[in-house]
Amino acid sequence: MYSSLPNKWPRSSVGSKIIEKIRTMLFRGERSEKGLGSGHYALKAMNEIIFLVEDAVEGGYTARALSESIFTEGDVMENLRANMRDAVECHFEPEEKPKMIRLHFVSEEVIAA
Repeated sequence: MYSSLPNKWPRSSVGSKIIEKIRTMLFRGERSEKGLGSGHYALKAMNEIIFLVEDAVEGGYTARALSESIFTEGDVMENLRANMRDAVECHFEPEEKPKMIRLHFVSEEVIAA
């Protein structure tokens, strides 16, 4: 599996420093020496995939993966977890599938000054 980092990530209530740190952790690759040319890195199979979980405006929860184009939702947390497992299962080949799904819960609260 080969990957390049996107230049722009969607903004949310999570600070850009946190997202950059997570991206750095996820994309530690080893330089490829198999004729891919300079600048290409071969990524080993992931041990985990990280999802940002937020409350949905219309109720329930949404989750999006930081390292892959995976987005899912669920009315209750049990449904969300099942939907994430299903989405990961469908997205990856069996030998590339992460062994763990890590959830980062993001909440936003506004209080009067």
